[in-house]
Amino acid sequence: MISSIKKRHENAADNELRPWKGYTMDQLIVRQLVVKAKIEIEKDRLGKSLKGIKKSSPFTPAGVLRNIFSAISAADYVFWGIKIFRKVRPLLRRR
Repeated sequence: MISSIKKRHENAADNELRPWKGYTMDQLIVRQLVVKAKIEIEKDRLGKSLKGIKKSSPFTPAGVLRNIFSAISAADYVFWGIKIFRKVRPLLRRR
């Protein structure tokens, strides 16, 4: 165990002395592929999150109606129906 630590320390010391000569072509290709894959994954996540936002957005006409109808109870519907019927009934009797 101590010998493996010494070897690691010696290798680290050797690496510090050698100047860095850059990435190999294979390393660059792998890095490029990884970055492209991450970009595609984030595009997919963003697209999915935007679909959820569009569905629940209160600013679209469907979102406004959904919010209105979800806030109204059945009793309110009955009350409004009776009120509208009372206003329309005299118009129907005249004909």
